[in-house]
Amino acid sequence: MMIDKMDYICAIAREQNLTRAAKRLFVAQSTLTMYLNRVEQELGIKLFDRSKTPILPTPAGALCIEELKKIRQIEARLTARLQQMAHPEETLNVGIGLMHGAAWMPSLLPLFHEIYPSVSINLIEQGDELLMQSLRSNDADLVVGGMTPGSQETSVELALEQLLLIVPRSFNLVPPWAYSGNSSKNPYEITPKQLQNLPLILPSAANDIGGITRQALEHFDICPQSVTTVSSMQTAAMLVSQNMGYLFTSPVFLGMQIEQLAPKIVYCTMKGIPDTRKIVAVYQPDTCKREMIERFIELLHTVVLPEQPGLFPLSD
Repeated sequence: MMIDKMDYICAIAREQNLTRAAKRLFVAQSTLTMYLNRVEQELGIKLFDRSKTPILPTPAGALCIEELKKIRQIEARLTARLQQMAHPEETLNVGIGLMHGAAWMPSLLPLFHEIYPSVSINLIEQGDELLMQSLRSNDADLVVGGMTPGSQETSVELALEQLLLIVPRSFNLVPPWAYSGNSSKNPYEITPKQLQNLPLILPSAANDIGGITRQALEHFDICPQSVTTVSSMQTAAMLVSQNMGYLFTSPVFLGMQIEQLAPKIVYCTMKGIPDTRKIVAVYQPDTCKREMIERFIELLHTVVLPEQPGLFPLSD
């Protein structure tokens, strides 16, 4: 039942509200509530804590959502491979992280479809390391993110992406006098020692910011008090606003959440953490879809990225 209606569970997690989730799914709230009640009864465990607002996944719910996303990725991969085998010129498989996909693709894909109206787009949403694996196994024609390409692959440098650390104000790492001038462009500098034994919100391996978090923890030898792992950066940001932990992220995503987050968080930085990372597009040089790929990259580079917060487009 969960696999058949996996969008229901994911929509509740994304919206954190049954009414909004029902509207997104075009179903009645009563239908969605009945479905959730039935699934939880069958499983014998609660997937969401509905006693509070916003509605957040329980540990069992977080595990369920994580596994459902893996199933969706497997299904998408199988569908894409079969379509490509049947009509290789009619599908473009684009690998991109969850955060960047949500921020960039709604603007880019309509422009691309104006040029290639009959070409189907298959988005493979994973973390950078997994995306490179997808490219090398020919599951993806093109990947976009902060990955490091190999010498045999063609890469195009697109932009520098600002990196940030957001921390709940309730952690008291920043003096109150600094709140008024604090912003993504003016973060407050803290030390790694201040993060020791504090709870962490960790984007999963499926997210494009998760690798940076792990590198920072290892580099500074930071040991979190607890770790909450999530796939959705929206969920991650809301958990920060609920004082559940600190989060490494990017203004590319925070631009979509700032009104809800601003009164409850503080932007921080630490010496030794890179201020930016390079965003690249990578593809195989011998691909038969080179023209489509280059046009896709051109639209992303010249039209979409210059309008995004926290990005500094690189010249050709």
